[in-house]
Order: sequence, then structure tokens, then C-alpha cells
Amino acid sequence: MQKFALVVPALLLLGVFSAQADVYAFSYTGYNSVEKITIYGSGTFTTGTAYSDGYLRIISITGTTEAGTITGLDGSGGGVDADPPSYYTSSDGGGAYYYDNAFLPGSPTPFTNNGLLFEVSSGSPYTPINIFSVAPGLYEYSYGESNTGSFTAAPITFTATLTPEPGMYGVLAVGMIGLLLSVTKYRRRCRQL
Repeated sequence: MQKFALVVPALLLLGVFSAQADVYAFSYTGYNSVEKITIYGSGTFTTGTAYSDGYLRIISITGTTEAGTITGLDGSGGGVDADPPSYYTSSDGGGAYYYDNAFLPGSPTPFTNNGLLFEVSSGSPYTPINIFSVAPGLYEYSYGESNTGSFTAAPITFTATLTPEPGMYGVLAVGMIGLLLSVTKYRRRCRQL
């Protein structure tokens, strides 16, 4: 019974440290010199399964930008054969974006040159917004419709940080309590001998 009491907390702790959380807190800032406005945004995005090249599929996004509330990923457009697959959209009647909504954590280019495409509540000209990697550590932010003349791009500073899943803290607490109880019980038995 004593061995079982030590094994269970150890397995719980191992499960906590081997589980990969998939929620990232992000923020970006920049300046659009054409329209003389500060660009900013923050929120979270959730990743799903990985593509064969290690990029993770972004499956949802929430947050706010200078243009309004983020309402979700842009899912329009047709697929282009690639891994991760890229898409071409011509939403709002004319403009076009390539995107793949793929993210590679820990990379100097965590987005591809197609990048992340999401919608915001304010509508045109800010919808959709596209964030993509131009070079290691260099990101670009684009919005509007390229064929209607309202397309604008500006360099931004982008960060994304992995956030732990809320349930992780509960599992960690249970594991630590079990470990503490096991050690206390072991010490009592040693004193009795």
C-alpha cells in the first residue's frame, strides 16, 4: 500500500509536466505610417494538431484590436495544396489574402509568410486582419481589401506566450498533496521503528 501511495502522486506530476498546453496569449503593436494610427491587439489563440512540418493548426482566436473585438478566424477561401495547407480568400468582394492559420512556437518565424487571418467586429476596412512573418523576428500586419485600394500593411512587434491550462493547477495540487501525505506517513513509520 505504501508503494501505491508514492506511485500515484508521481504519476500525476508526470502527467502534468508531459501534457502540452495549447493556449497562447498574444499581443502585437505597431504604427501605420500611411494612416498615422497605432496598431495594437491582444488575446488568446488555441492550437490543435500539428502539421507534418511541426506547425500547429490554430483552431480559434479571441481578443481585441484597435479595430474592435476579434470575432474569429477567417474560414473563407479555397485550399492550396501544401502542408500546412494555405488558403486564398476574396472576402468582401474583391481583396485577397493567402493564409494558413499555422503557428510554430519557439521559432524565429512562428508564422509562415501566409500567416494568421482573423475577422474583427468593426468591419471594413479592417476586416480581415492578416499577421504573417516576413523574416525572422519581423512580422507584418495587413488589413482591408487589396483590390479596392484600402489595403494597408505595417510592420509590427508580435509576442505569443504559452499559457497553462486551468485544470493543470488542480492536477498539480492533487499530486503535491498526495506526495506530502505519503512523505508524512513514511516519516511517521520511520519514527516508530
